[in-house]
Amino acid sequence: MMPEKHRGKPGPEERFQVIHPSEPRLRVDISACLPARSPLADCTACADACPASVLAVSERGPQLEGDCLGCGRCAAHCPSDALRVSGFPDLPLPDETVPRIREVDCWRVPESESRGDTLRVPCTGGLDAAQLLSLNRLAGNQGISVLDRGWCSDCPACGRETHPAEAAMREARHILNEAAVPEHRQPRISLEPLSARLAAKTIPESKLESRVSRRGFLRRLGGEAISARARINGAPSPAVSSPLIERIRPRRRLRLYEELRALTGHGHSPATLPRLSVSEACQGHGICAALCPTGALERRADSGISTLFLKAELCIACRLCERGCPEQAIRMEAAVGGEAHTELHRLTERRCRDCGRMFATANESEAHCPPCRKSRHLMNAEFGSAPRVESTTGEGSR
Repeated sequence: MMPEKHRGKPGPEERFQVIHPSEPRLRVDISACLPARSPLADCTACADACPASVLAVSERGPQLEGDCLGCGRCAAHCPSDALRVSGFPDLPLPDETVPRIREVDCWRVPESESRGDTLRVPCTGGLDAAQLLSLNRLAGNQGISVLDRGWCSDCPACGRETHPAEAAMREARHILNEAAVPEHRQPRISLEPLSARLAAKTIPESKLESRVSRRGFLRRLGGEAISARARINGAPSPAVSSPLIERIRPRRRLRLYEELRALTGHGHSPATLPRLSVSEACQGHGICAALCPTGALERRADSGISTLFLKAELCIACRLCERGCPEQAIRMEAAVGGEAHTELHRLTERRCRDCGRMFATANESEAHCPPCRKSRHLMNAEFGSAPRVESTTGEGSR
């Protein structure tokens, strides 16, 4: 029986289950996987990022179809944080007691070649921009160094000429440039070549890598701080439009917010926020808000006014709102350049003169709901005029 403290729901860690028994390093929270949540989702980010091409995505979620390398690329690219790969620690947040970390090295490098203030991970390509910001803070005034040993282009987890952390590094540096952080305090890739003869042929299994736990890196020395960790892992505030499925906590985006709040005092910047727009075709039914997996879209109705708000710091750019809107009224204009909180659309709620139902409209003179307008249009087309329908009760004709 499930412990009573969960009240019928698994805790954050218990949600993650091994995808295939042959590979215990790779786990998934199927409740957070976008294609498994909705047939409207077409996300294949994990499969696209996999350098070994052994992941496929269906309505059942990610499926393993070959030998996983354990590099963590899939988890770093998953927009809903549905994947976990062993070996990547949960980094301390700004208000937690932290150790000093100055460098990041990969597990293919012998432990003896990594210095004492080095965080070792399976592959530096498994780090995302939010984690790089956390590591940059832990490095102090000099910025974090992600080490390049000169092997990456030949590594099965890379297979490219660029460094595996290059994309996340560019994103992190762009964010820090916008926050006016000096160059010398930003993360960087540092070339420190080693002989290729020292390199492990593949990424070692997690049970073979003990340096992080042995040296006590990333332990919560003063206990876990409640505020920031709760904002990331805690239950979200309910939106006015009831969700179709339990909301996802976008942990990566919330970590990004916490790091920028500690750095600048005001959380997300335009460099991290998507921008959405809503056209006049919106009818205010709130389907977009109900479909939104993170609660970034919220529909509020108060005193006859229906308003659609965007909390962009929660938006993971999945575009389910676009695909689910019957009127195709909502669009993602850009991946960046938005504001943290935006009023996207405002409508007035009125009672239809024909059927008596409540409907939302931007036209203050509109007296009929969309179905009745359509019926009138059809009758006009067939008979030349629409008969007048009188409401017999305060709730409309029956």
